[in-house]
Amino acid sequence: MKKILASCFLPALSILFIVCFTAGSALGQEPGFFKGTITDIESGDPLIGANVILKSDPTIGAAADLDGRFTVSVRPGTHTFMIHYTGMTSDTITVRIISGQSVNRNIELKPFISDLDGIEITVGKYDKKFEELSVSMEVINADLIEDKNTRNIETALDMAPGLNMLGGEAQIRGGSGFAFGVGSKVAVLIDGLPILTGDAGRAIWDFVPTENIDQIEVIKGASSVLTGANALSGAIYSRNAYPKLKPLTKVIAYSGFYSSPEDKAARWWTGFPYIAGVNFLHSRMVGNLDVVVGANLAFDHSYLGPPQPGPYVIDTVSNFTNRDMRHQRARLNFNLRYRSKKKQGLNWGINGNFMKNNTNMVLAWLDDTSGFYRSYPGAAILQNMTMFYLDPFFNYYTQTGVRHTLKTRFFFTDNQMSNNQSSRSKVFIADYQFRKVYEYLSGFEFIGGLYSHYTNSDATMYGGSGSPHNTLYNFSAYTEVESNFFKIVRVNFGARLEYYMLNDSIRDVKPIFRVGANLKLYQETYLRASYGQGYRYPTIAERFI
Repeated sequence: MKKILASCFLPALSILFIVCFTAGSALGQEPGFFKGTITDIESGDPLIGANVILKSDPTIGAAADLDGRFTVSVRPGTHTFMIHYTGMTSDTITVRIISGQSVNRNIELKPFISDLDGIEITVGKYDKKFEELSVSMEVINADLIEDKNTRNIETALDMAPGLNMLGGEAQIRGGSGFAFGVGSKVAVLIDGLPILTGDAGRAIWDFVPTENIDQIEVIKGASSVLTGANALSGAIYSRNAYPKLKPLTKVIAYSGFYSSPEDKAARWWTGFPYIAGVNFLHSRMVGNLDVVVGANLAFDHSYLGPPQPGPYVIDTVSNFTNRDMRHQRARLNFNLRYRSKKKQGLNWGINGNFMKNNTNMVLAWLDDTSGFYRSYPGAAILQNMTMFYLDPFFNYYTQTGVRHTLKTRFFFTDNQMSNNQSSRSKVFIADYQFRKVYEYLSGFEFIGGLYSHYTNSDATMYGGSGSPHNTLYNFSAYTEVESNFFKIVRVNFGARLEYYMLNDSIRDVKPIFRVGANLKLYQETYLRASYGQGYRYPTIAERFI
């Protein structure tokens, strides 16, 4: 028995000794250190707040300081670290850590996107990176618009959180009100300039070239300092795309139809109520010339029927046929930009957009049964609309951080309506902007600009002014300053002075202000706060209709 106990006790004692010795050796080892700097590979600037995280244990890591330096303490062995920074491509590094020693690495991260001209992919009128904004914003990219086969930009906008489309009017956070197409409370811009009709201040959504959109930006909240009047509850920016390195040609054709209503008696059509259309886009670089050409053809049989005279109502105003109620649209747009060979940072060009649009507007239905999809007599209006704009522009960017931008637009609208309420307007717009970044003052930035908007309108229905001919003139000066503290806190302040004159007699002057701040709490985590004022001057239609 003693021999058996001895033979069992000795191996167990040996195992216990080995375990204790191994544990003691491990506990006795000192940790090692992973040190280094993290910088932008293009500018060489330190990436303050960049994260270095141990892949096997995300609770272990460090953030780069004001000089981009970091230190991580880990146990000896081979470890893999992940490096993250907002707007940069993430990287992984594997190093062997020795007890009591340090391993140093200089890490350079690459930006996600690098454009030919060195211009960043930005949002807003003042061209800020998305994460630097102090206002609330949603971005709708071109892929979403194309994937949804958006025939009219309204359907894409309706998918943006906080934005609803009601009767053709944009409602941002419920603060826009409803005026049935007269005097929008949301500013709508294409390439930084407004496209609200000059007489009624109405957005024609069919006019937005869905075939050539780079992205759409929706600013929520009063934004008149940024965009000018009409931005009481927000603004919608549509940016047209320019060519990339490779030429691009797209042709998209689509078709569909309207199914019969559940109540068979409500079906008024006898043919096939189909929808069809085609989009075309071609973009390429020809030397230093950027060329973009887009087009759209659309046909919609419509499920809205013409007025049906009843036994007690005789329609003497809108004696329309089924064919008259169809929706037909043709649109052509182009972008031309020339980049100077002799002067770096200098470019100029012209953009254009033309549309012919035949559609209808139904104000009331015949009844709630068989006439549910037919217009009430006299409550249907046919519209034959011709619209176009031409945008000559000039941009100059210096190597010292100065940017000069001059945008101009001639915007023509001819709206022929069947109820003798036709209108025609010509709009002349000019916007000059100066921008200077002072890198030696913690990235202090100054923006200043002058804006002019002149409308010439002819419409019999605006005869309340004493004449069918009316003019509206707007001049404004604006500025914004912004400073970046430790690349973590951004503070900005803006002001705008608006001057309006209607028919050389009615005048108004109004100053408006905004202030905002952006605090970077963590990588891709920001705390934003802003206060902004909104201002809108009544349109010609609101004054005299």
